[in-house]
Amino acid sequence: MLGSVVVLLVAISAAALLGRQSKGLPLPDRPSIAVLPFVNIGDDPQQEYFSDGLAEDITTRLAKFADLFVVARDSAFSFKNKHAAPAQIGRELGVRYLLEGSVRRDAKRFRISAQLIDAAGGVQRWAESFDRDLSESVWKKVCGVREV
Repeated sequence: MLGSVVVLLVAISAAALLGRQSKGLPLPDRPSIAVLPFVNIGDDPQQEYFSDGLAEDITTRLAKFADLFVVARDSAFSFKNKHAAPAQIGRELGVRYLLEGSVRRDAKRFRISAQLIDAAGGVQRWAESFDRDLSESVWKKVCGVREV
């Protein structure tokens, strides 16, 4: 009898533990977001640093808002090159929103596309594309170089 009770308690504990793990992390009491790695869809695989840097910069800027819970870069980047449903990512990271996107770049232009996803329902809440020329003057501004 005592053995049956112990087995039952172990089974209940295991079920509760598994149930908690499948539900994921609880949502914080404030808006929460994870900036997923942006996908480099250009021809040059060496431009991966550009798309990774973009996601990292967005994460850094969002983290400055005290009322916003922002998942750390390393946690969000654990989903790099992995295909998972938004609901699963949101559960595992404990966030309501995901920011994902892509970067395309050629010799003269680049395009950044971004989407804000409500993770629980997989619903896109916002999307935008940004197109820019890669003229020398733009790069000088980006790099902080000034003509003398």
